[in-house]
Amino acid sequence: MALNEQFGCIHFNMDLYRWSYKMNPWIGSELMMECFLLSVEARELDMRASPYDVASYGFEPICVETAEGRAEYKKLQEALSMKGRALADKVLEQCRHLMLRNGSMTVDGSVLAEKLAL
Repeated sequence: MALNEQFGCIHFNMDLYRWSYKMNPWIGSELMMECFLLSVEARELDMRASPYDVASYGFEPICVETAEGRAEYKKLQEALSMKGRALADKVLEQCRHLMLRNGSMTVDGSVLAEKLAL
């Protein structure tokens, strides 16, 4: 699944925040806030590219029906993807750290339950 993950997808970024929220306080509030802000950025991009008029809410629409709009959307989504990938790596690193500390993972990265064939 990791090979197929879409780091620029709004759902990925919203889930990243959701999981970081569930892991608080173990991952820390700074990382959770970074995930939250990225999810807001992803949602904003999604709303700006939607067929709805969001200008009255202070958002400049992205006209994805034009070549210029699609190019702008692609550029913004690629930037979002890079941020999402970096934050996902941070969250995964925190998960690994926690699993090592509580003994549910070994240093080589294998999960202890797999070693015990549970």
